[in-house]
Amino acid sequence: MRKETRLVFIDLETTGLDSALHEIVEFAAIVTDLKLKEVGRFVYKVLPQHIETAEPEALKANGYDAEVWKKEGVQITRALQLINRLVPKKQRGIVVGHNVKTFDLPFVRKAYAETKLFDPLSHYTIDTLDLAVAYCIASGIKLPNLKLTTLVNHFGLTNLSVHHAMYDVSVTMEVFKEIVGYLRMGFQDCHEEKCAV
Repeated sequence: MRKETRLVFIDLETTGLDSALHEIVEFAAIVTDLKLKEVGRFVYKVLPQHIETAEPEALKANGYDAEVWKKEGVQITRALQLINRLVPKKQRGIVVGHNVKTFDLPFVRKAYAETKLFDPLSHYTIDTLDLAVAYCIASGIKLPNLKLTTLVNHFGLTNLSVHHAMYDVSVTMEVFKEIVGYLRMGFQDCHEEKCAV
């Protein structure tokens, strides 16, 4: 039985939205322990193997430049191997991200399967999109939408750029802290008042 001991915050940029067809072109991750103490981070430009299947709009949004990727890019195995080093043997990492269950995680699972590397990621995930729903219900705050940029602005976090994987994973971690902190305070108040949850 492998124990969950890490949180693996991830964000990807890809050649399109379909994990069955498209590929990762940028991979960023911040790995922490369960108390949010950082144990490692990385961002890699990832070399696509089938650029012909890419959506032009996705490449434009991600700032993909074939010459830059040729010079700086790495194989996807580099990113996966680093995650495997940051999640201790016989333990697992819980993936955290914004819309991670439906978008990022299928790409990562596919990459592990194709490379035949051991996948240390737990079947548990924490999606900040779902947390944002809980936050809005608990706080009574109405937001125009639950996009990451909307949450970043709502919490007064620095909003420097979009479509950059390390920026997105960093602010996702900050949004996670804000929401979990708020919900924790609410549960503490409820416990002190001895109300039923």
